[in-house]
Amino acid sequence: MRVATLEGLAVLAVGVVVLNAVADALGEAAMACDGRSGAKVLLALARRRRVKALETQGRVAALLDAYVARLHVG
Repeated sequence: MRVATLEGLAVLAVGVVVLNAVADALGEAAMACDGRSGAKVLLALARRRRVKALETQGRVAALLDAYVARLHVG
């Protein structure tokens, strides 16, 4: 069970990296739009990905803390 838990946390952590990479790509695409209306949409999508990445990062931290606490208590 410990290995499965840590693997799950690793998958979530990779998800954070992917979300940030997608946000970076969307931001770059928005810059290429050079002020056109599509740029606002791309920036909004990038912002949502960054928020999702931060939320996921928080979940990973909380789950890891809970895992460590349970490991040391049990």
